[in-house]
Amino acid sequence: MLPSRAVCWRCSSQLRAQARPPVAQLAFSSLADSTPNLHSNRADRASRPERRVPRHQDGAHKSRHAGRSRSNTGASAYDMFNQIVNANNTDWTGKPAIAIVNNDLSKTKPVSEIDITFLLSTLVARRNEPVRDRLETFTQSIWPHLQAYGTNLPAPISQLITAFVDGACKDEIQYGRASSCAELARLAASLGITNPHIPNVMALRICHAFATGKNSTSHRNFLSQNLLDLWMHVSQMHRLPERGKPLRFALPDEIEFKVALRNPQTPAKETPSDGAATVESFLQALFPQFDNGLSKELVDGLLATLCVLSDPRYITERVQREAAPLLKLASIFFGEYPQVAELMLQQFPRQVVPGALSFPAEKSHELEPYIRNQWTSLIAFLSSEASTWRRDSSGDKFRASLTGIHRRLRKAYQERNKPGVQTIWADFHQKQSDNADLRWAIKSRPELMDFFVFVACALRLDYEYKTALEMMMNLQIPLTLKTYTSMMHGWRLCKDTRKIDALWTQLEGANVHLDVPIWTERLAAYILKGKVGACMAALTKLQKQWEDAIRTNTVEESGAVKPSIEMINACIKGILEIEPPAAKVLLSWAHKNDIKPDVSTHNIILRKAFAAGPDDVAWLMDVMAENGVEPNQATFVILIEEMLSLTGSDAPETQVEAVNQVFADLARSNVALNAELYAKALHAVASLANASDAAVDAVLAHLQHQNVRINPYMVTILIERSLQQQPREFAPIHALLEKHGMQDISRGDQTLWERVIRAAALTGQPGLALDLFDQLEAADRPVTSLPCLNELLRALAVEEDLVSARRVVDSVLRNKLVAQTQSGAHGDVHDARFWKHHFWYVAKENNLLDEANMPGGLQKLIANY
Repeated sequence: MLPSRAVCWRCSSQLRAQARPPVAQLAFSSLADSTPNLHSNRADRASRPERRVPRHQDGAHKSRHAGRSRSNTGASAYDMFNQIVNANNTDWTGKPAIAIVNNDLSKTKPVSEIDITFLLSTLVARRNEPVRDRLETFTQSIWPHLQAYGTNLPAPISQLITAFVDGACKDEIQYGRASSCAELARLAASLGITNPHIPNVMALRICHAFATGKNSTSHRNFLSQNLLDLWMHVSQMHRLPERGKPLRFALPDEIEFKVALRNPQTPAKETPSDGAATVESFLQALFPQFDNGLSKELVDGLLATLCVLSDPRYITERVQREAAPLLKLASIFFGEYPQVAELMLQQFPRQVVPGALSFPAEKSHELEPYIRNQWTSLIAFLSSEASTWRRDSSGDKFRASLTGIHRRLRKAYQERNKPGVQTIWADFHQKQSDNADLRWAIKSRPELMDFFVFVACALRLDYEYKTALEMMMNLQIPLTLKTYTSMMHGWRLCKDTRKIDALWTQLEGANVHLDVPIWTERLAAYILKGKVGACMAALTKLQKQWEDAIRTNTVEESGAVKPSIEMINACIKGILEIEPPAAKVLLSWAHKNDIKPDVSTHNIILRKAFAAGPDDVAWLMDVMAENGVEPNQATFVILIEEMLSLTGSDAPETQVEAVNQVFADLARSNVALNAELYAKALHAVASLANASDAAVDAVLAHLQHQNVRINPYMVTILIERSLQQQPREFAPIHALLEKHGMQDISRGDQTLWERVIRAAALTGQPGLALDLFDQLEAADRPVTSLPCLNELLRALAVEEDLVSARRVVDSVLRNKLVAQTQSGAHGDVHDARFWKHHFWYVAKENNLLDEANMPGGLQKLIANY
């Protein structure tokens, strides 16, 4: 039941105070702190049109006063750079606001359900105001209060939200200039209205504005970007991995699309003459995240969008290239099933689901002639290989360029190659300054700039750090908490704690809402400085702030961060290196404050506990038991390794006793006694240098007692252990194979027999190794492990059996070329590593390579051998 319109003066004054709050211009932003993804990270591509006054009876609008000027968000970044890098004592000039939508709202107490209902009912009744103003009021004055409910909105609020969205969509369709269509679709999805009929109608409205209206160039660019963002949003709907991520096309790849197109999940309603695909299966293959055939509601909007995208009068080449992922899949459908594609045109407009928001019939009749006239151009646009959207591999050139830059930069950083990083950055900076398309690609991948910032900080490259911030400002890429976390991580790795302290002071002074990753970096920096006490004090303060926020129900307003197990693990790892006893104190504190350290936390401490003595080990196991932390497989592997390392190889009885003790503890736990666990335990024991045969036999005895079958992986472990014995002999390996039922290649896996071939070659049995090689080749299981083949080739060369050696080399080359043909991969990183293997050096030294049939990848490298 809705509240009465007669309210007291207190409620009226509160409503007036909250109805039109000023929009906060934030210098700092974070996905974790922003509103529910209502404003795209890409919204800076096109400027918003001027606000409009309420419509007149004739539907005309006249402009208001000039819009507000935008603040320079880059000034804060420059001031921060001067403060941190140059260590100036002046105050930071940036004044970033707390990362919430409305500063005034953050100071008010949470409102009740009745207050929210009243605000919503009042907003629903304000139909005479422009849609954009209503959206602004909702996002600033109402949405922050709804976040506390999550997805469990009370029925009155849910009904009013539905009415608000429905009314805003209808008004935008009838009277608006399509300026808020994409924003409305995203707002509806964030409020739980996830049916695709709203994005469909909004797409039709934008296309109608193109086809029937006279728009300025700036408004056309704005509408085209909105149309593109709308379909990016549709592709991300119902996809959990895409939640909270920047707008992008989350579409299936070509192979997945073709398979889904030819094998629809639902029965087709039509039986086309040129294939099994239908219009419904096309939409389902394009947007497989929609269940129960809901994707078919997008047919009309998609058809109109494709027609508009193919019209160069309205759409720029840049937008066409950005829409390439959608156009590529559409071109496959239109090319392979032209008759089915024509059904989309014949059935336009389609009937909508009863009760759903519909596009007005009169506007559909106005849009239909444009679509029919544009159909021929659309077919040519999608089928032509010279179309604009196909140029530069439909934008893939720039994405591939950024991927290559990222890969080269990562490699240079891993090698700590400062000149290499500087060269990569200089080249990258120069290219983007001369290429607008590359700049747009960079804006769609802000994580690349975050990585550049991290590398510059980690390698102490102050000039590159400064120019990276300048580029982000010029490209209007906001500095987020992820950016600041990258800075702190880089400075921590290069042990530049002064800059970490300076940045942290600035962030705290700006009242920025922090998150778990950046707090983890801050605590790790305390440990780096040896300030264990400060780290513990910060954790205690965090816990108190969190408890206070929970008690007063002000988590969102205060920005309190709950100490997490990730923070605890990061602190414990560092504390164990400088002050191991403090790790016990931190672990006890975490248990006391219900942070619930997991078994991984205890495993981190367990290895160090053995170095401290048996008392620490016993204490840790008691803590795990008291707090209900069940040991896992890694726990018992650590126990076996550490306990055996404390014993000598001359005391096999002690080692057997240690193994029996660990397995006795294992039997009392809830850990599943399966083959995987025993394989890990066997590997842990067999790989120890001082492990005796009695200890290995003890593990096998426990395995057999539990009726666990020895698998090929365990036999491979035993073979590798046998090869460590001196002198090397094949007889013990043959006995292992016979004992465990691996008499021929049909009984074991590929890895086992490749290791047997290697063992035979190392033990002076090249004939046996070659025979096994031929058996696997005949069984269509060719040997692909170059380390194993390398030993076989060396053994054949020692025996001067060059005929067999050449046959092995030819077989490896043939199998590799077949694999390359099947996978379609040429010249990638894995191939380069393959051709650089020592196997080819041995082949060259023994004249086993035929230069006429040598692959290109090997020809490039053979001269360097």
